[in-house]
Amino acid sequence: MAIAKLAFDRSLLLLAVLLILLVNINLDYRWSRAADYFIYDQLMQQSGLPETDDIAIIEIDDQSLSLIGEWPWDRAFHAELINILTQANARVVAYNLAFGSGNVPLTSSDYVLAEAIRHNGRVVLPVYFDRVFNAGPLELVLPHAALIDEAELGHVNVYLDGDGVYRQLRVNDLFQQQRWPHFSLKAFNLANPENQKRMSRKKIC
Repeated sequence: MAIAKLAFDRSLLLLAVLLILLVNINLDYRWSRAADYFIYDQLMQQSGLPETDDIAIIEIDDQSLSLIGEWPWDRAFHAELINILTQANARVVAYNLAFGSGNVPLTSSDYVLAEAIRHNGRVVLPVYFDRVFNAGPLELVLPHAALIDEAELGHVNVYLDGDGVYRQLRVNDLFQQQRWPHFSLKAFNLANPENQKRMSRKKIC
């Protein structure tokens, strides 16, 4: 009886040691991460939200390029598109294009675009953090100075998981102690001002 109990205790001890080794090895090599990603992806696919018909995606595709011309397009064209969306009473215009300056002087098209954004009053433009040089410090990349005062801004920073897939976003991101809401959150709040008021009340409370 005692011999059988001793053998049983040794088996438990060996199993415990083996489990500890596996846990430590997994911490170093992250063997279970692939399984975690797979399970998460499957759950997300099964719990997706239903499609909605009140969001229109205007895509820049090969057909657009063949009809309008090579990229980049004149900014007056973007202004024309925003004016069309303004006339259509779009609740918000999330224009995910980086209209940077590139140290280029302002042109008449820049002023036309700025005026279209001002007239709409519900345009969101992207900002992002980038490194000019691979080893250099992060820099905040903003739209052209002529557009900043006319548009709402939201970050579009992308943080990939270990397998190179984009699964999550930062609702708010910090750059030099300044908080930037995500591009999609900014657009949602503009389209749903009552949500913004509700969130503001929660912060006060």
